[in-house]
Amino acid sequence: MDLPAAKEHRRRQAGPKARRRASIEKKRSQNAQHSEGNAERRNDKAFAFNSVKKATKMHQRRTDREFKSHHVPIKQNVDPNDDAPPVLIAVVGPPQVGKSTLIRDLVRHYTKQRLSNVSGPITVISGKKRRLTFFECPNDVPSMLDLAKTADLVLLLVDGSFGFEMETFEFLNMAQVHGFPRVMGVLTHLDQFKKSSALQKVKKSLKHRFWSEIYQGAKLFYLSGLQSGHYPKSEIMNLARFISVMKFRPLVWRSTHPYVLCDRMEDITNPGEVAQDQTIDRRVAIYGYLRGANLKLDSKVHLIGVGDFAMDNVSMLADPCPMPSRMKENAQRKHLSDKEKLLYAPMADTGELLYDKDAVYIDIKDHQVNFSKVDPTSSNDNVTVTEGPGEAMVQSLQSLPVPIDQNLANSSISMFRGSTPINPDVDQPDRRNRRKVVFDDEQGDEEPLHDDEPGSETDGDEDEEYQVDDESSEEFETGTFVRRPETTSDVDDVDDDDDEAVDLDEISFLNVGHDESPPVQLRTHEPVVRPTSRSIHDLVYGDGAIANESDCDGGDDSDVGDMFRVRKTPAIDQQEDGSNEGDLEAVNRWDDEDERLAIRNRFVTGDWDADEAGADDADDANPDEDGDDDQDFDLEDLEEDDADGDLRDEDIDVEDDDAADDDGDQTETADQTRERRLQEKMALKAAFDTEHDMDKNADKQDEPLEDGDWYSTVKAGMAAQVAKNTTEFADEDVHGRLLHEGVRVGQYVRIELSGVPHEFATYFNPSVPIILGGLLPGEDALGMVQVRFKKHRWYKKILKNSDPLVISAGWRRFQTIPLLSIGDANDRQRMLKYTPEHMHCQATFYGPVLPVNTGIIAFQSTDNVAASFRVSATGVVQEIDSSFKIVKKLKLVGTPTIIKKHTAFIKDMFSSSVEAARFEGAALRTVSGIRGQIKKSLSGSNQEGVIRASFEDMILKSDIVFCRTWTTVRPVQYYNPQTSLLGANWVTMRTVRQIRRDQEIPIPVNKDSEYKPIHRVERLFRPMRIPVSLQKALPYASKPKLLKKQRKPTLEQRRRVVMEPEQKTMYTLMQQVNTVRNHKLAKRDQARQRKLVEKKRAGEALERKFAEVKRQKQQAKYAKATKPSRN
Repeated sequence: MDLPAAKEHRRRQAGPKARRRASIEKKRSQNAQHSEGNAERRNDKAFAFNSVKKATKMHQRRTDREFKSHHVPIKQNVDPNDDAPPVLIAVVGPPQVGKSTLIRDLVRHYTKQRLSNVSGPITVISGKKRRLTFFECPNDVPSMLDLAKTADLVLLLVDGSFGFEMETFEFLNMAQVHGFPRVMGVLTHLDQFKKSSALQKVKKSLKHRFWSEIYQGAKLFYLSGLQSGHYPKSEIMNLARFISVMKFRPLVWRSTHPYVLCDRMEDITNPGEVAQDQTIDRRVAIYGYLRGANLKLDSKVHLIGVGDFAMDNVSMLADPCPMPSRMKENAQRKHLSDKEKLLYAPMADTGELLYDKDAVYIDIKDHQVNFSKVDPTSSNDNVTVTEGPGEAMVQSLQSLPVPIDQNLANSSISMFRGSTPINPDVDQPDRRNRRKVVFDDEQGDEEPLHDDEPGSETDGDEDEEYQVDDESSEEFETGTFVRRPETTSDVDDVDDDDDEAVDLDEISFLNVGHDESPPVQLRTHEPVVRPTSRSIHDLVYGDGAIANESDCDGGDDSDVGDMFRVRKTPAIDQQEDGSNEGDLEAVNRWDDEDERLAIRNRFVTGDWDADEAGADDADDANPDEDGDDDQDFDLEDLEEDDADGDLRDEDIDVEDDDAADDDGDQTETADQTRERRLQEKMALKAAFDTEHDMDKNADKQDEPLEDGDWYSTVKAGMAAQVAKNTTEFADEDVHGRLLHEGVRVGQYVRIELSGVPHEFATYFNPSVPIILGGLLPGEDALGMVQVRFKKHRWYKKILKNSDPLVISAGWRRFQTIPLLSIGDANDRQRMLKYTPEHMHCQATFYGPVLPVNTGIIAFQSTDNVAASFRVSATGVVQEIDSSFKIVKKLKLVGTPTIIKKHTAFIKDMFSSSVEAARFEGAALRTVSGIRGQIKKSLSGSNQEGVIRASFEDMILKSDIVFCRTWTTVRPVQYYNPQTSLLGANWVTMRTVRQIRRDQEIPIPVNKDSEYKPIHRVERLFRPMRIPVSLQKALPYASKPKLLKKQRKPTLEQRRRVVMEPEQKTMYTLMQQVNTVRNHKLAKRDQARQRKLVEKKRAGEALERKFAEVKRQKQQAKYAKATKPSRN
C-alpha cells in the first residue's frame, strides 16, 4: 500500500528567520570572495594573463584611462598654507527664469537659512575646505561681461517651456572669448508640460543644442517644478553634489591678473565736504576676497565701469566667512555642524543685519520684538539665569519709562550756543523697525591689544610679529579716548561700524607707489586714538619734536640690530599725519665741524675712494661685523638675487661707516684692499657655482625614471618649486613677504581709492557686480592694437570700416574705431571697406595695451532694447605697436590732351606740379591695356598738374589713363571707456547710419555708381593699306589676297549644266540609297531613345526600392558617430 507523500518543508521567505538566514548567506559569500582575493595575492603567477594579446590590451586600456585625465599643468597661485578664495558661481539667465529662487534654495541647502532678498555676492560654506559665492547676473551686457571674466562656474538657466533665448547665447559667446569657465545648464519651468512624451522630446532637443555650444556631454540639470515656491530638495541636493565635485582649471588671464569682487562698498569721504559740494570726487573703500594672482602694493587697478586708479591703502582684514578646517577643534570632524555653516551676504539683507553705505542696521520683525522680563524676586533656585550683554541691553531698554523712538522724536539739538534747537522730522509710519548699531565703548572696533587678555582671538604667531609697546598699552588701559576726525591721510581709521569687527593686528599700507613716502608702512591700531587731555596745539601739530627711541621696533641692542634699525628707520617712523617724528635737533647741527666732516665724502665734491677704502678697512678691522655682511645683505637687498654672494660696496659703506671712522690705523692701501676683496668674491662665486651644479645634478637624479612621463616630471618640478618657495619665505616676517609677494590670493582685503567720480556712489546698485581688476606694468598705457577679427555668424549686418564698436578686452570696456584690413600675397596690409563673409581679417584700433592672445568681443550697441543678436564680432590680439602700415588702393584718372606717337600729355590727373613731380616714374595704364610711364611734370600757369608720359603704343584721345598707387591709412585715435557704473548717461559715438536716420538725411547717390545698360557704338576701322613697293618685296604667302567684289556673274556661273542619261540614272540611284540609309538611322535612333527611357525608369524603381534601406543605414551611422562617450 502506497503511503501518501509527506508535505515538503517550505522555508520562510519573510520574517526574522528569513532575514537572519539572508545575513548569514551574505557573510559566507563575502568570505568566499575574500578568500579568492587572498589566493590571488598569495600567488600572482597562478592568476596571470594566459594571453599576451590580452595583457597588451589591458595595459593599453589602463594607460589610456590614466593619460586621458592628464592636462598641461598650470601653476596654482594659492599658497598651500592659505585658504583658497570662495568659488564664484554666476547664476545667468533671461528674466523670470528662476535665478533668485535657485540661489535661495541653494543657500537654504548649505546654511539652513532663508534669504528674503538676493542682492550682491552671497558667500556660504559648502565643505571643510571649500566656500561658494553666488551672484545673480543682471540681464545687461556690462554685467554679463564682468561675470564672464571672473566667474569660476556658470549656472546657465533656461526656460524649458520657451527654449533658448538671446541672452543665453550672448553670454556663451562672452564666456568663450574671455577664457570659457565651466558651464552647467539648468532647465526650469518643466512642470508646464502636460504630456511626458512632449517633455522628453524637449529635453532631448535642448540637450543636444546645449552640447553643440559647449561640448558633447556637458551636464544639463532638470528642475521639475516649484513646490510651495521652492524646487524639490532632492534635485537641489543633486545639483549641490555636482557643484561640490567640480574642478576648475585656472585661466590664463585670471592666473596673471589679481581681481576683487566687491562684497560691499563704503563712501568714506568727509561728510562735510560732501555737504558743501555734492559733485566732488569721492574716496571709497572696496571690500572683498582677492582672487587670481597676488596683488602688488605699487600696482594700479582698474575699476570696471569707472576707470584706472592708484591704491591709496590696502588692508588685510579678518576673514568674515572663515574655513571650518582652520579651527583646531573641528580638524578631526568629517561633517559640518550647523554652527559652521556660515552665510556672508552683506548686501542681501540676510538675517537681522543690513549693511548700508552709511551704517549698519538691525532689522527686527514685529512679531519678534517680545521679550519676557525675568522677575528678580522669584525664588526658583533650580533655574539658573545667565544674562549676556545682548539680554542685559534689551532688559535695560524695557525698563525705560518712555520708548527710545519717542525720546528721539521729542529730542532737539542746538548746533551753536544760543541758537534755536532743531527738531528731527517724524518718521513715516510705514517704515520698518530699524535701529542703528551704536556701542558705548566702541567694542566692535577696538579690541584688547594684548593676546593674554580674555576674549582675544588672534594667533600666537601674529602676536609675536606685531607687539605694541607698553606705553601705548598704558594709554589704552588708563586714558580716556575720543575718535579722531577722518582725514585723507588716515589709513585704517576705525570710524565705521561696518568694518566687521576688524582685528587690531590688521596690516595697512599707506601711500603706495608715491615717491615722497615709503613703499610700505606697517603699523597697528595704536596711533589711531589720542588722549583727551592733550592740548589743541598738540592735536594739530603733534608732539614729535623729539623722537622716542623706545618706540622703535624690536628692542635688540646688538650691533646688527642697531645697523638694521638705522637702515629701516625712514620706512617705519612715518606717522599717520604725514609727519616724521625724528630728531629735529640733529637736522640743525650744521655748525658742528665733526658732523660735517663725517658726511663730507657723501656728496659729489667729496673723496669717494677714500670713503670706500675707509669702509673696507673698517670691515677688516671688525670681523664680527664683517661676518654678518651676508646676513645683513639678505635682509636688506630683497629685490636682487644674492646667490652669487656679490655684496654691494655701497651697502657696506653705509652700515660700517661708524666703524670706519673709529678705526684710524690702515694696514693696507685702498688698491690692495680692493684687490683682496675681489679675490674673496671670486672664490665665493666659484664655490656657489660648484654647489649649484651639484644641486642641479641631484635634481636630475631625483626625477622620475619613466620614459616619456613628462606629466609627472613637470608636476614634480612644480611641487619642488612650491616647496622651495615655502622654505625660502619660512623665516620671513609678514612685512618682508608683502614686499616680495604682495597680498596673497585668498585674503580678505579692504582697498581705498580716491578720486572716484561722485556718480559711482550716487548710482551704486548692489545687484550689479563691481570688479576691481589689477593691472600689470604697462597695461595702463594706450597704443595701437592689431587683432584677428571676424564678424559673428549670427549678426545680421555686415560691419563697415571706421564704424565705432564697443570692445571688451581684458578688464576694460571701451568704444573705439577699428580699421579693417587684410594681408595680401605681397605682405601688404590692404584696407577693407567691409568685413568679409565667413572669413577672418585684421582690425587695428587705438586702445589700451593688451597681452598677445587676449580675446576680444565687439558690440555695435549694448542697449537692452535690441531684439536681435547683439554680439557683432570676436577676435584675438595679435600684435601691439605704436603704428601699423595699412594702405589702400588709389586710382588717379586722367585724359590725354596732346598725342605725338608714343608720347602723350595727360591732364586732370594731378592738381599741382609739385604733386605730379612726386609721381615721376610711376606706371600708367589705359583702358585698352596699353602700358606707360610718367616721364616729367610740366610747369607753367596753363600747365598746372599736366604730365608728359610715354606709352608702348600710340593711344587715342578717347582713352582713359589710370595711375594705380597705394596710400597709407592711419587709424583714428579714439578711445572712449564705458562708464556703466556712473549712471546711464554714457555718450557714445554714433555710426553714419544712425546719424542719417536721426537727422533724416538721405543716402547720397553717385550717378557714376548707378547700374544701367551700356550702349556702345561699334567702331569701324579703315582697312590696312600696304604700299605697292612693300607688296612686291613680300613673299606670296604674306601678300594680301584682296579681290574686288564681282558685280556680274561669270560665264561659268551663267552656263547651264545638262546631264547625260547615264548621269541621271547614277544620280537617281544615289538619292535612293541615301534615302534608305536615312530611314535606317532614324529607326535606330528611335530604338535607342526607347531603351534610354526604359533604363531610366528601371533605375528610378531600383532607387526607390533601396532608398528606405539607405536612409536607415545613414541614420544608424550618424547616431553612432554622435553618441556621447561614457567617460
